[in-house]
Amino acid sequence: MLFTNILSLPLIRDGKVRALAVSSLTRASAAPGLPTVSESGFPGFEAVAWFGLLAPAGTPPAVLQRLEAEAQKALASPAVAARLQIMGAMPTTPNAAAFRRVIQDEIARWAGLTPLTQVAWP
Repeated sequence: MLFTNILSLPLIRDGKVRALAVSSLTRASAAPGLPTVSESGFPGFEAVAWFGLLAPAGTPPAVLQRLEAEAQKALASPAVAARLQIMGAMPTTPNAAAFRRVIQDEIARWAGLTPLTQVAWP
């Protein structure tokens, strides 16, 4: 068993891997027939990969505003949206403050976990 991103869809479609569910709270548009883990009996379960643009501390506000505007513009592009959909990504367009909250929430959510240091195989 493993968690992987939706980029493994070709393996799933070819029957080489059996998908059980997606780990987002909503079904993936690239695989609408796959239930969510939450729908599969684990209410509220969510573990998703996310990507975003970050800048060093102290970056001038004007530069940050320009980066945010250009990112919003790119995500609104039909070509970019189509490519992201092919990859199974579910893009959102939060502003910098919303993305900062995503990062803070993720840190709080995962901070208490102990890293797996040893795996015992039979």
